[in-house]
Amino acid sequence: MQQILHSEDMKFVERLLVGLETRPWDMAYRAAIGFATLFFAPRLRMRDGTHSEWMLVPILLAVFLALRVVPAVVRKLAPFSDTVQSVWDQRRQMAKHYDSYQWQKLLGFGIGLTLCTVLSGQYSAARVVVPSVCLVCGTAGAIRWRAISRQIDALKFAKRATISG
Repeated sequence: MQQILHSEDMKFVERLLVGLETRPWDMAYRAAIGFATLFFAPRLRMRDGTHSEWMLVPILLAVFLALRVVPAVVRKLAPFSDTVQSVWDQRRQMAKHYDSYQWQKLLGFGIGLTLCTVLSGQYSAARVVVPSVCLVCGTAGAIRWRAISRQIDALKFAKRATISG
């Protein structure tokens, strides 16, 4: 990954976008999104003017959907180098093949949601349950993904050793 981030054919913006999906930046930006989601969610009202703390769930699902749709649209509209397209395609393939690759992303959101809850001091049921679910599922996904990624790395190493040997 380090070689890709320093590739000559990538523009600064491309390196930035690819780098956002590497540790620790991926967790940091997802935590920021989680924090912002919980910060702004109470400001949204239902049609009748009331507010439910549980509106956080559909709002968070909308954020997750936007995080899939917006990059897809940008990839279609903006001209990115073949290197960047290849990296993104590889990541999409991993996400399709390994659920834990996707589930680990919840950890960052859970961190942001939890941080906002703690800083606000508002411990309603939704503000405790939703971040907790994100933290638990995200941690389980991260642990599982770490094990799988080690297996993938070992297979790649063995494949290279076989080819060069």
